[in-house]
Amino acid sequence: MPADVDEHAGRAAAGEIKGQRGAASFIPADLADVAPVRSLIDRSVETWGPIAGLVNYAAITRSLDFFDVDPDGWRRLFDVNARGSFFAMQHAARSMRAAGGGSIVNIANIAGKGWAGASNIAYANVISGVHRASDGVVTFRGTDITRMKPHTISR
Repeated sequence: MPADVDEHAGRAAAGEIKGQRGAASFIPADLADVAPVRSLIDRSVETWGPIAGLVNYAAITRSLDFFDVDPDGWRRLFDVNARGSFFAMQHAARSMRAAGGGSIVNIANIAGKGWAGASNIAYANVISGVHRASDGVVTFRGTDITRMKPHTISR
């Protein structure tokens, strides 16, 4: 069930899934806000039953020098990338635990390593926090975590 603030892209993603004979519906959501994240998980459970898998792929970033990161930009990065991902994992893991397990895949590009010229310190900090937070999910019986860091991610 794709969710995005970009309605056009979200509907296109749902269309691609349906085009491959999958089932999908799009939900417009700003993942910086926890309520739509929970609603997304709840709607998925209501529509298709217990959650077997979650892919955290939503993220924002922009290249900034260390000295150019401002509090508003930092907050937005944190809210979308960390809060949204964390609460999606938490809420989905509850459904997975009740069903006996599942799988979570967190995808963040390699810029999360914080390499000079590839990203900014704010993005690297937030993404490493998401990956550290996911360590706690493996304590739920039968829930696997996979972390993917492709070199480049584009729409």
